[in-house]
Amino acid sequence: MKILSALLFLLTVLIPTSSRAEAKVFNAPTGQVSAMIICQESSFARTYSLFTDGIARMFYDDATKTLDSLKFALLMRSFVTSSPAFYQEWFERKPLAADKEDEVAFIQSEPAKFIDGKGTVKGQLIIRGIRKDVSFEATLNKFARTSKTRDVFDDGAMTLGFSIHATIKRSDFSLGPGEGSSFNDEAILMLDIIAK
Repeated sequence: MKILSALLFLLTVLIPTSSRAEAKVFNAPTGQVSAMIICQESSFARTYSLFTDGIARMFYDDATKTLDSLKFALLMRSFVTSSPAFYQEWFERKPLAADKEDEVAFIQSEPAKFIDGKGTVKGQLIIRGIRKDVSFEATLNKFARTSKTRDVFDDGAMTLGFSIHATIKRSDFSLGPGEGSSFNDEAILMLDIIAK
């Protein structure tokens, strides 16, 4: 009886069952990553700037609500803002390189667990070759099956939607502020990601 119990235990541990969920890869192509920089100007107003081109990739396990290995990249050339002064500050210390694609990138350093839809995503933010540890506050918006058609037989794809934001110092990444700047050094980096 003891041998049978031990054998049953080993089979349970060694042979994966369909009820055990595993982390799956999710990708967010261009158009599914929305990114914004918000910066205060002279305590009177905020300046909103966008990255129009970005991608992301991650692992997600819905059984444990765990996000892991998140990587995202935002092309610096896609940075747009309504403020010419802020745009100049963003690039004045280090102009865009003509021969390469500069980007804002992030690499997650440890798994992040969502509890009641909230979590903290830690990792390194890389801008212009400068790496800094950053913690993004994260919100799990939805995890569900979505379909692009009205066909009742189209099962669609599992889709993960979440938002992250962190406060960064622009001067840490040589992005301003310059002397006599009317913009705060601190800025909020926000992303909304839809991945399948």
